[in-house]
Amino acid sequence: MKCEPTVLKGSAVRRFLQFAILNVLLWACLPSLAASPSPITLAYDAPWECPDRQYFWQQIGSRSKWLAQVKPAAAAIVVGARIDRLDSHYSGHLRLIDQEGTIIERDIGGPNCVDVTSALALISAVAIDASLGPRRSDLDVPSRHRKSERWSVGAVGGIHTAIQPDKVAPTLGLSLSLHERSHSILSEYRLEGLVGWSDRLHVTSESDARFLWLASRATACPYQIAVSSVAFGPCALFEMGALRGTGSGAHNGHSNTGWWLAPGALLNWSIQPDPLRFRLAAGLIRPLVRDRFFFSPATEIFTPPNLGLVAEVEVGWAFE
Repeated sequence: MKCEPTVLKGSAVRRFLQFAILNVLLWACLPSLAASPSPITLAYDAPWECPDRQYFWQQIGSRSKWLAQVKPAAAAIVVGARIDRLDSHYSGHLRLIDQEGTIIERDIGGPNCVDVTSALALISAVAIDASLGPRRSDLDVPSRHRKSERWSVGAVGGIHTAIQPDKVAPTLGLSLSLHERSHSILSEYRLEGLVGWSDRLHVTSESDARFLWLASRATACPYQIAVSSVAFGPCALFEMGALRGTGSGAHNGHSNTGWWLAPGALLNWSIQPDPLRFRLAAGLIRPLVRDRFFFSPATEIFTPPNLGLVAEVEVGWAFE
């Protein structure tokens, strides 16, 4: 069945009947169009003072990018347009069935029939190009932004002023870190295993003491400002472990171990040229347990201070 509706101009009743027949023909053409390609079918009905069918078709052709490049036998599109005059107003209705059987309907109104005809032609051209144009499968589909997560392991070296009297004690350790980045915010969560030791402290000419500190340090840096591969921001930390003091060289020297619990805060700076991680941090801690270390009966050797300074340098390696 080849669908080529014949359009006549006449009274409003005749136009109504023609439009009804047009819709029947459009629906009748749809199964055959889906079954096998056929030429583009155009039906057009308008009052006598409006542009004719040929003008409407030329307007579609001048606006369509792909219509002139497609052979008639390769298309399967039905276009039906109808314009009615309502007093000094023109009302246009478009029904288009594309190659896949999708029905597109639009209504346009205006005081000028030429403008209404041109608008219907433009809508038709856009729909035809969407149906005839090449299908692209390589379009970039915007994806929901997700946080990028990476782990890293590293070696840590630093100082601690609260684990021996009046001097700075060195510390060494290993770290495991999680890095989460979202836009310009970097979050870091780190767990370190640390050991620190004191110099030999001379108590008397015959006795001395040493201190050994073993602890884990948990650090949370949820809001680091990140610019490119550099990040900077505050961190909260908590140290938990033990501080052991050992006396020697005197008959009343002995060893003793106390709990170590200390919260604190750091300022953290890092640079992260993948896959390496370099980090500097410094801050204060507040020992919650302040055990007294002394030689019996009353020679006090050391009591942890109210505040201590900590600083560290880390070199790490990131992995997925």
